[in-house]
Amino acid sequence: MLLAMGVLGCGCKSIQSDHNNARFKTDVLKTKEEISIKISNISPMVAKFPNLKMLIIERLEVDSVVRVPYNPCKCGVPCNRPGIPIEILPGKSVEVSWDFNSRKCRGRESTEYRIDVGEYRIGINYMLIKDGRVAESDTFYQALTME
Repeated sequence: MLLAMGVLGCGCKSIQSDHNNARFKTDVLKTKEEISIKISNISPMVAKFPNLKMLIIERLEVDSVVRVPYNPCKCGVPCNRPGIPIEILPGKSVEVSWDFNSRKCRGRESTEYRIDVGEYRIGINYMLIKDGRVAESDTFYQALTME
C-alpha cells in the first residue's frame, strides 16, 4: 500500500509515527484528494476510539506544534453529532481519512483552505481496555510530510 503513495503522485509522503508503535501499525494511502490511514491494533488489548471523526491536525514548526483548524463537516451542514465510539479487537483494524483541508466554521461562514507544504501529524484519541477497565488513554499520532 505504501508503494501506491509514490505512484499516485500526491506530493506527500508518510514518515514514522511519533510513538505508540508497540500498540498500532499504520498503512497510509494518499491520493490527490485525501489521505486514508488504516490503523491496526497490534496490542494484546481492545483499542477504543471515542470519536474517529474528530482528528487532531497539527503542523510541526521549528520550535513548536501549531494546531490546524479542522472540522469534519462542511460549514453550515448539520452534522454536529458526536462520532460513535469504535472498539477494535487485537489484530483488527479501522480506517480514517482526511481531505487535506483546514476548515474553521462560524455558523454558515467558513474559512477553508488546502494545507501547505510542510511537516504535519494527525492525532487520534484512543483508550486501551484490559479486563473491562481503561488501562491506557492517550493520543495516537501519524506523522506526514507534505511536499
